[in-house]
Parts: sequence; structure tokens; C-alpha cells
Amino acid sequence: MIFQWLPLVLAIFGEEGLPYIMIYYIANTVLFWTMGVCEVALDALEEVPWISRKALKVILNPLLIGLIIGIILVMLGVKLPEPVYRSCYYIGSMTSPLAMLFVGIAMSMTACDDIRIDFPTCVAMLGRFFICQLLLFMLLPLFNIGTVMGRVFVICAALSSVTNLFVVLKGYGGDYRYAAMLVTVSTCLSVCVIPFYMWLIH
Repeated sequence: MIFQWLPLVLAIFGEEGLPYIMIYYIANTVLFWTMGVCEVALDALEEVPWISRKALKVILNPLLIGLIIGIILVMLGVKLPEPVYRSCYYIGSMTSPLAMLFVGIAMSMTACDDIRIDFPTCVAMLGRFFICQLLLFMLLPLFNIGTVMGRVFVICAALSSVTNLFVVLKGYGGDYRYAAMLVTVSTCLSVCVIPFYMWLIH
């Protein structure tokens, strides 16, 4: 997910939006790998506790651990040596190409014949691209957060569906092909929806 969100947020908001996309990523990751996985497992008639060793293992992935370490170093005012900083910078520059490869692989799993626009698909897209944003526009004024943070959250909520979903569904015996189709459809729709919300929030 972060490989899709990060390049776009950096392209729109620059380095100023980087901390806010990480906040969004942490919250999204924790919710998906706890409540989201439990709901998927229940649909597959398998009960999984919200807080489990498997969920914690997935949540505490290298990216999140690196983010936590980075936040601690920034708060402590620690500066990395120049060679280490440059190495991290060059690795970070690979984000956009890797994101394109990742999205391409996810979309290649869906054939044109598998794409169907039925009622559940329309409801899923409506919730993803309009209901989420409507709730954000209603809730953001209630919290004392910066303008850039609110705009980053709106754009992130308008991105494609969670690409990890079809992996989880396949693991629990669910309809992972339908999930892959949702990722493909939402990715294509986000190309049109994101410019609209960029115009709206500005």
C-alpha cells in the first residue's frame, strides 16, 4: 500500500506531506491487520482474534519498524553519518519504480473477462471514493489538525483498494480473484477521482 501512496503524496505535497502519509499508513496497517483480517476470516467461517501473534508479526514489519526508529532519531536530534544518509536517500528514490511494478503485478492478475460491474462492485467503489471522503470532510473540522495533513488524508482515502486484500482472502479460502478485480477497478478509477479531489481541496 505504502508503495502506491508515497510517490503520489510526494509528487503532490512534496516533503511536507511525508510525515502525514506515514501517520495514515500506521493507522491503516494496524486496522487492516487486526479488525480487517478478523472480518475476512469470519466470512470464511474461521475465527481469528483481533490481537494475535500473527497479527502483531505482520504489523511490526520492517517498514513500520524503520519508521518508528526514524521518528525516535528525529525526536532525539540524531543526525546520521553522510554515507548512511546518502544510502537511505538512494534506496528511498527507488520507491516510485517499485510502486509501478507492484501495481502492475496486482493488475496483471485480473483479466478483462474477470472485470464485472455489478451491485457489490458499485457499492464498494461508492464507499471507497465518496463515502470515505464525505466522512473525512465531516470529521476533520472537529480535530485541530493542519491543512496539509487533512489534504493528505483525503488524497490517501481516494487511492485504490488495499492490495493486501486478495493475499489475505487467498490465505483464508475467500474469493481472492474478486478482490484482485476490485483492486484493478479502483486503481483505474482513482486516476479520475484523485484529480477531482485535488481540485476540491485546493
